[in-house]
Amino acid sequence: MDYWNFVEHVRSRLAVESPDSDHAATAVILALVRGATTFSNTMESTIHRPAGRSWAGYQLLYTLWLAGDMYPSEAATLTGTSRAAVSGLTAKMTDEGLLTKIPAPEDGRSHLLHLTERGVEEARTLYERQNVQETRWADALTREERSILLILMDKLLSGTAASEARQRR
Repeated sequence: MDYWNFVEHVRSRLAVESPDSDHAATAVILALVRGATTFSNTMESTIHRPAGRSWAGYQLLYTLWLAGDMYPSEAATLTGTSRAAVSGLTAKMTDEGLLTKIPAPEDGRSHLLHLTERGVEEARTLYERQNVQETRWADALTREERSILLILMDKLLSGTAASEARQRR
């Protein structure tokens, strides 16, 4: 059974097991999760792991590269990881010379995460490698389909359930 046969199987079984549930909603979320997981696992195994990074490590580098210095809690929010994960990644990347902690301007007890020159270069290199693959994936869609998908994703992620999920983090 391939993945899409599995999705159809799930919908058929749910029609029997839970006839009043919204099977189309289940299929949408299954496809969304499958797409995101497949993409991130592929990028991690083909680009980031060979470079000594995890997907979470790349997300931290990428976020700091493009958004600039930030508190660890902000980095956790923007990367979708826990503060503990950011702390562990920060320790490793500090040891590797990719980032440093600098004093926060408004509070001497707090610190901001700051990419070193080496960290900037690694973030840029990994992004360029990943963008080649992003382009290959997105080439399956026309420009109009890409725009529609972005509109739909924005709508989905701006909905009530997604908003409530963000507030719980």
